[in-house]
Amino acid sequence: MVRDNEEDSRVISYLSSQGEKYSFKEMWPRVVQARIDLLNEIQGVNNIQAIFRFSENEWSILETAHHILKSSERLLNVVENLATKGTIENNLDIDPPRESAELTLQEIHDNLLDRGLDLSSLTANLPERPSTIPTSDHSIFGPLHARSWYLFQRLHDIDHMKQIQKNKIHPDYPQ
Repeated sequence: MVRDNEEDSRVISYLSSQGEKYSFKEMWPRVVQARIDLLNEIQGVNNIQAIFRFSENEWSILETAHHILKSSERLLNVVENLATKGTIENNLDIDPPRESAELTLQEIHDNLLDRGLDLSSLTANLPERPSTIPTSDHSIFGPLHARSWYLFQRLHDIDHMKQIQKNKIHPDYPQ
């Protein structure tokens, strides 16, 4: 896949500037709204629709939701450790590769809701404005500090919500 360097630069600038400017509490509504929108997008998708792919290269809704769940779990760890310890315990790539889901879409939905609640409760236990010096590298966007990682969850949810919508509007999408 060819990356759009201009778009990547905009994302890096957004994550950096907004992450430095706003506290976790100030970013929380935007992060949580993206998660709510994502949850609404997969609500009511049946098992046949969940596994539909209109191309071998495209991810199904189930694969996409599974990816978001795995990423969310890793991101929570990164944000907490950078904000409280200034380091991370393991350097797992936040964006796990495409893989088959062992859970149903409803189970993933429920887990995504739980991780959304974790995104909320996590901020209550963190310093409001932790240092921006400790960072962890994102495979595309480079070094991000705790608040930038927290805000990254919003962009990640929105990006993959659009991917899910793309599946749902395809003419061959099962009804």
